[in-house]
Amino acid sequence: MDLSQTKLFNMLKHRMEHSTERQRVISENMANLNTPGYQSKDIKQPTFKQTLREASSLTPTPTHTDHMQGTRAPEKFRSRNERKPFESFISENAVSMEDQMAKMSETTGAHQLATTLYKKSTDMMRAAVAKP
Repeated sequence: MDLSQTKLFNMLKHRMEHSTERQRVISENMANLNTPGYQSKDIKQPTFKQTLREASSLTPTPTHTDHMQGTRAPEKFRSRNERKPFESFISENAVSMEDQMAKMSETTGAHQLATTLYKKSTDMMRAAVAKP
């Protein structure tokens, strides 16, 4: 049985990929802490609706020749400049170490949650197929 084909594991994988990419962007922000004019970036948090839509295996099927094809590729993660920086400095650098550390902590927690859910789900499946 391929676990990557199940919806739960697919959503958890997506969440871990998001956390990994967000950690990369946050570390890039921290590396440019003293770069004049650098704008901090962040990854847009996926909403529950987006995650459910991406994990759904339902695809619309045109039943009439006048119907339009209703599928499109899901968006991958894109970093974007933050609109309102937490604070600004003389060098016009918009990266706040405290803000980045808070985001890093939040992202670490989200990644650990997804990892724990993944482990618990695999343990539950192992227990279900184990011989008594």
